[in-house]
Parts: sequence; structure tokens; C-alpha cells
Amino acid sequence: MSDLSGCKTGKDFKWMEPIFERWIEYNETYLNFHSGDDSHYDPDSLSFYGERPSVGTLAAAAWSIPKGYALQEYYAEKWESQHEEETKSGREDLYLGRCRNHVRLEAKCIWVNAHSELKNGEFDNAFRKCMEEAKDHAKRYIKYDDIRAALVVVNFRSLKAKMNEELIQASIEAVRKVKIKTKAWFFADSEINQDYRYHCFGTALFISSIRLQRG
Repeated sequence: MSDLSGCKTGKDFKWMEPIFERWIEYNETYLNFHSGDDSHYDPDSLSFYGERPSVGTLAAAAWSIPKGYALQEYYAEKWESQHEEETKSGREDLYLGRCRNHVRLEAKCIWVNAHSELKNGEFDNAFRKCMEEAKDHAKRYIKYDDIRAALVVVNFRSLKAKMNEELIQASIEAVRKVKIKTKAWFFADSEINQDYRYHCFGTALFISSIRLQRG
């Protein structure tokens, strides 16, 4: 694990640590495959593609460790509204587990323009809004007896002209400061640039549990 990546877990999700570590490894594998002098591809990273590749890589990481398992986009019933009067068919984003530990996750994604949004508080506000939205959606699924949590995927990008090592370190520091105990992050070196106006250089995952009370 490089200095540009890492993970932390709260006591409820200690079992996820090896899954996070494998998720970081897979991000690095993809990045290395699509960069360097021997590569036949344009420089690329998973952070360019939004929510689903990061969630899918997390699922793959779970299957790759002993006694780990995952399901994606699977059928589940949900309430039509917050009033819990009628139900409808839905799909939960991710069921993640290891041994007897498991969690159902509702995922949302935000993009952060690191060159402009880290200093003025826009990142904090956008993250808070996204996490609240993920929790509200998660509460609408009917199986209250299960452990449930919100997963927010944060993709960091910058205008190529403003991309530098200091911006990467500022982004990592912003991730560390978020007051959520369970999180993982992966950032690419500033020298690895995509051939686009924006350089997508990092991804962070944040997981926050939801306390559901049965009425």
C-alpha cells in the first residue's frame, strides 16, 4: 500500500479491513495496467468512471478474500414513500459480507473539483448532502432486521493545468478529516494524466451505519 492510499474502520466494520485493502490493490492493478511505457492503453484510473466501477471493485474484493462474499444490484422490496404505506420493487446496490458479518449498502456518488472546492467548504457541504440522501434511500428498504449502511463514493478530479502533488495531498487530508470512521482511499500519482480536460486522480469510500427503529 503506497503513501497515497489507506483505510480505516470503526468497531462495527473491523471485518471490512481486508476487503478495503484488496480494493486498494485492485485500483492499483488497474492503474498500473493502463500506464507506463509498456502499456498499450491511454493512462486511466477507476476514478474516471463514477460510482459503479468503485462499488463493483469493492464487491470483487470481497469475493477474493477467504469467506468473503457480495451481491450487486439485487432485488429488494422498498416502501413507495417515507410513510411506509405501499411497497414497490427495487434494487439494493450492494450486499457485502465476510464470515457471519454482513451489511446492506445504499451507494451514492459525488465528484469533487479539488482545485476549487476543497478550500471554500463546497466539498464538506456536497459530501454531507450526498450522505444524507444515501441514508434516506437506504431507510426505504423493508428488511429492517439487517445491518444497513450508506456508502458514499467520492471521486476527485482537477483541471489538468492545475494538477500537482500539493493538490493530491490536500485531497487526502480532506478525506482524513471527514468524521466517519470507516473509509478507504486511493490516489494516483500526479504524473499519471488522462488525455482529457479533467484529470481524475483519486477515489474515496465512506461507510456510515444507519440505526433503524421498527415502528
